[in-house]
Amino acid sequence: KKKKRMKTKKAASPYEVRGRLSVAKSATVILVRRRGETWESLMAESEVINWMKSSLDKLVPMRYGGEWKLVGGNLDEGETPLEAAKRELEEEMLSETNMPALPADAVLRPLCVRQTRAVRSRSNLIYFFIGLETENKWLEDLDIEEANTGLAGRRERFKDIFLSGEYEKLPHSKKESISPEIHSLRWMPIDEAVDRCLTSTNPGTWASDFQRREYEIWNVKRLRDPMYLTGIVLRELKSSDTSQELLKRIEQAGPLEDQAKQAQWLFDGMSDAETQDAMKNEDVKIKERQEKQSKL
Repeated sequence: KKKKRMKTKKAASPYEVRGRLSVAKSATVILVRRRGETWESLMAESEVINWMKSSLDKLVPMRYGGEWKLVGGNLDEGETPLEAAKRELEEEMLSETNMPALPADAVLRPLCVRQTRAVRSRSNLIYFFIGLETENKWLEDLDIEEANTGLAGRRERFKDIFLSGEYEKLPHSKKESISPEIHSLRWMPIDEAVDRCLTSTNPGTWASDFQRREYEIWNVKRLRDPMYLTGIVLRELKSSDTSQELLKRIEQAGPLEDQAKQAQWLFDGMSDAETQDAMKNEDVKIKERQEKQSKL
């Protein structure tokens, strides 16, 4: 039989808003440890294909596919940002890698609130939480090598089911339980993580060999998604030389909801023209802040 060619979506500018902008609240977790003079962040390398939305006839790329990113996701109805942060950490990282469940005494501290640029008609108002190794014994005990071995096995088992055609017959809950979202985990020096994020839209660059190969294998045409905000938050984080300095900064930041009001600059229902104008204005403000900081 003639092999069926899988279709993928055509490349388009990730900043274009089609229809109206959708803005959602989400929570993201930064897990960090100090090694010598360097902060390290536990980064998750995302799968390139969104298997939950894909079929043998049509592949749908993952948002931030193949990028080294932080764990997080949208708030469920009635959920607080902290509850969402803990749930996402449990679902997206710990359970997927067969790690021990998140302890009840896990400490996730509110770090800041930031809003993403409009990417593929969506923007997220992100509540960032931070987990310090010094406050979380479970984080110190994580076996990353064992976790990556588990992820590789999960991926191979999924591939067999998907290519057999049986995957499409499964109920949604079963698909959700076996579909891989993370390819690998790695403790990454903050400087490297920042560099990978801030160069994500540079022509000809790849987050990893895995990302490049997956784009080629599955004929993914769409451009890489910008990782600018993650890079900025991680860069701000490394300005604290010790855990004590970081904790002091967190205490001085103020309530999260007050930060959220100040951080939001894109709103639900904006048109493409309104969104582009807002992003241009935000770029001007960012440049002004950078020039002011350089003079200090």
